[in-house]
Formats: sequence, C-alpha cells, structure tokens
Amino acid sequence: MREDKDNKYIVEIETIIDYLNQKCGSRFSPSAKQNSEHISARLREGYTIEDFKTVIDKKCAEWKDDEKMCGFLRPQT
Repeated sequence: MREDKDNKYIVEIETIIDYLNQKCGSRFSPSAKQNSEHISARLREGYTIEDFKTVIDKKCAEWKDDEKMCGFLRPQT
C-alpha cells in the first residue's frame, strides 16, 4: 500500500471510493476528509481493497433499491 505523510493510503482510498461510486451511482469524493478517515481506519486494521469491494457488492445488492437503506450506501458505512 502506498502511503505518504499527509494522507496514508491515497491510491487505495481512491480505488475504493471510485468502486463505490461506480456500483452505487454515487459521487463521493476520495479527497473528502470524512470519507478518507473511515477508509484509512479500516485499512490500518488490516482490511484489503478486495474486502471493501465484497462489502460494497453485497450492500449494493441488498440496499440499492430499498428507499430506507439506500442512504446508508456511503463510505462511513
């Protein structure tokens, strides 16, 4: 994983956010602090990009067409 002093895991965060946006039709920004902090925390815990993609795939399938739950398809979740 690529890290730098200002923002660790830049490439990984961009990859994950881009995948979420593609799958869910959303427009989250990889540079938004709130989005990057949540993802960085999970990456530090040892989760991989593939783990994120698996969760995104499962939750999009379950929640994308559910009015109540579709709002939870976001990086924080």
